[in-house]
Amino acid sequence: MALDKLLYLQGVGDRFIDCRGRDLPIDPGSRRALLNTMLGLPVGEVLADELINERIFELDAAPWRGLLPRFQWQHVDAAAIECFLPAGMDQTFECHIQAEGQQEWLSLELSPKAMRVTGEYRIDDIQYLRFNAVLNPGPGLGYHRLRLCHPLLGEAEGILMLAPRQAFLGRLEPGRRNQQRLPFGVSVGLWALRSANQWGIGDFGDLGQLLDFLCREGADFVLLNPLHAPDIASPEDPSPYSPWDRRWLNPLYIQIEDCAEYPALSQEFAGNDWQIQRKLLNQDAWLDYPRVQGLKYRAFALLFQQFCRLKDDNLRRSRLADFVAAQGQALVDFARAEVSRARVSPLWEGAADAPWLRDCLAREDFHQYLQFIAADQLQLCQLRARQGGMSIGLVRDLAVGARAGGSELTSANGLFCQQASIGAPPDPFSATGQDWGLPPPDPIAMAKQDFSHYIALLRANMSGCGALRIDHIMGLQRLWWWVGSDGGYVYYPSDTLLAILCLESQRNCCLVLGEDLGTVAPDLRHRLWESAIPGNDLFYFCREGEEFCAPAHYRHQSLMMQANHDVAPLSAWWSGSDLHLRRQLDLIGSDEELGAALAAREQDKEALLRRLEQEGLLEAGAERPLAFDSLLPRTMALVAKGRSLLVSVQLADLARDRHPVNIPGTSHQYANWQRRLPASLTTLFADPLLLQCLHLIRQGRLQAAQDCAD
Repeated sequence: MALDKLLYLQGVGDRFIDCRGRDLPIDPGSRRALLNTMLGLPVGEVLADELINERIFELDAAPWRGLLPRFQWQHVDAAAIECFLPAGMDQTFECHIQAEGQQEWLSLELSPKAMRVTGEYRIDDIQYLRFNAVLNPGPGLGYHRLRLCHPLLGEAEGILMLAPRQAFLGRLEPGRRNQQRLPFGVSVGLWALRSANQWGIGDFGDLGQLLDFLCREGADFVLLNPLHAPDIASPEDPSPYSPWDRRWLNPLYIQIEDCAEYPALSQEFAGNDWQIQRKLLNQDAWLDYPRVQGLKYRAFALLFQQFCRLKDDNLRRSRLADFVAAQGQALVDFARAEVSRARVSPLWEGAADAPWLRDCLAREDFHQYLQFIAADQLQLCQLRARQGGMSIGLVRDLAVGARAGGSELTSANGLFCQQASIGAPPDPFSATGQDWGLPPPDPIAMAKQDFSHYIALLRANMSGCGALRIDHIMGLQRLWWWVGSDGGYVYYPSDTLLAILCLESQRNCCLVLGEDLGTVAPDLRHRLWESAIPGNDLFYFCREGEEFCAPAHYRHQSLMMQANHDVAPLSAWWSGSDLHLRRQLDLIGSDEELGAALAAREQDKEALLRRLEQEGLLEAGAERPLAFDSLLPRTMALVAKGRSLLVSVQLADLARDRHPVNIPGTSHQYANWQRRLPASLTTLFADPLLLQCLHLIRQGRLQAAQDCAD
C-alpha cells in the first residue's frame, strides 16, 4: 500500500518495544496524524493518492537520478565515494575533491567498470546503479566537497564526510587510563552555587572556586546543568531543559567582577543601592529569577557602555570582533532575536527609569558582547579545571530540544515541526506518557540541510568543556512525537547522526556521554558501546529484582549517577519527605496512596541497608533506623566502588539538602530549578562530613579500578 510505504520513508514507526519488553503497535490514526504534521497538512486531512505518490518518488526514486547524494559519509578507514549512473553507461568521468580547509582540488578519473555496484533501482524502464569508488588514500577526517563531471550527464556536487569509528575518549582510553583509580566527579546546578559576593545566582566565578576545591580533593570532573540561553522575556520559567536557544549561553552565569570593564566601575557597584539588592538576593534560599535578571542586566549595560568607550584599536574590541566574525550569521540572528524579545520582557518594562538600559537592550552588539564574555569565562573555567589536575574538567549537558518560537527554531529554516512536541510513551512512571513541549526536528529536513544545524549544535556545546552529556541520546535513533493526543515514534538517520557525533567529538577532544534512561531501542546501547560512548545509569534504578544492584554488576561503560535532577535528594528519600511533598502537590492522590508509598519506601530503605551490609559498609544487624549522617557516607562509598567507568554524586546530596531541584509533573505548583544550596561554598568546603564523603569516594574508585583489573 502506497501510504504504508510513505510512512516508512518518512520514518514513522509502526510498533515499538516498551519498557516492560512488550511489542506494541502504534495506532494507525496516530501514525497518519504524525505524517500529516510532517507534511505541513491538517491532522485529519486524507492524503490524496497523487500527493502520496509524488512524495514517495521524491524520497525513494529521485535520488537515483542524480549523480551524487547531497550528503554522504564513510568511515575514514574505508574512504569511498558513492554515485548513481544508469546501467550500461560505462564512460569514464572526472571526480574532483576539495578537502576541508584546503583551497586546491584533487582530481581523479573514475570508471564504472572498476567500481563496485552496491544497489539498483528501476525508474520508467531505466535501471539505475549505485556505485562505490574506493579512495586510497582518502582526504582524512572531515567534511569534504565533491564534484563529479560526466561527459553525458553533466555535473553534480555534494559533501563527503569521513568519520572515525569511535568518539573521543582521551584519558579514558584503555591504554591511557589511570590504572590506580577510576574517575569520579560532582554534579551541580550552576545556579544553585552560593557565595558572599555573587549577584543572587551561581556564576562562573563560583564555578571556579568549586573547581579549585574539587581539584584538591582529586575529582576528575564537574557535571553541569545545560548552560543554554533562556527566554529573556520569561525569567519566571527557568528550566534549563526548555531553553530558548541551545547554541548560546545563559548570560546570568557571567561573573561581573571578572569582566575587564569592571575595575572602572567598581566604585559605582560598591554603592548602597547595588549592595542592598545583592544582599537581599543572596540571603534567599530560593532564586528569584526576575529580580536576578533585572539586577544583572543593569550591571551588564554599564559594563557594555564602558566597553564602548574603548578606542577602536583596543585589543579587547578586536577580540570581540573576532568572536563575532567566527560565530557568523548564527550570532547575528540570535542577537537580533534577543533585541526583539527584550522589548516584550520584564527588563524593558522595568527600565522605564533607566533609558540607558533600554538603549543597550535594543542593540544587537550588546547581546553579542554578553555571549563573548560568557564564552570566555566558560573557557577559562575549563582551563582552570585541567590545570588543577582534572582529567576531564567540565561536563556540559545538551538538552533534547528548544522552545517553540525560540530563536533556535525560528532561525532553522523549517527544520523543526512546531505543531508537534517531543516526549515519551506511557510507562510505569507516567500512565499517559510525557509531553515535554519541545518541537522535534524533521528527519527529512535534517538531511536536506546537510545536517548543518546538528553539526553547529554539537560544536557549540562541545566548547569550553572536556565532555558533553547528551540528554535523551535515544533521539539519535528515534523520538516519540506528540501531535495533540496522537503519539508515535519517528525514526532518524541514526548511523549518520552517530558518525557526525564521533567526528565532532574527536575534533573537539570532547568525551561524549549518552543519557539512555527510559525506553531504549534494543540495539542502541550496543551501537553506543561500539562508538565508545558511555551510557548513563542512575543508582536508584539499578536493581536486581527488589534488591539494589551489587556494585560489581554495574554496567562498566557508563556514567553512574548517584542521583539526578528528576529524583528526590537522598535526604528526602531517606526521610520520606519527598512523598509527603508529592501528596501536598496532589501528585499522590490520597492519604491511602501515601501510606502505601511510605510502606514501599521502607522496604526500599531496608534493601539499601542490606546492600550496605553485603558490601561490608555497614555492620550486620546494625541498629535501625540508621541516622542519615551515618547513611550518607556509606551510600557514597557504595556507589563509588561500582565498576562503572565514571561516577558522579550530587553536591546537593553532599550538602544534605532535602529540597528537590525539580519535581516531574509539576510546573507552577513547585519552584522548579530555583532551589539554591543550603550553604555557601566556603561553608561546604569546611564541612567534615562532606570531606569524609569525598575521601570515601576516592577510596571507592581506587577499589573499583582494582576490581576491574582483576
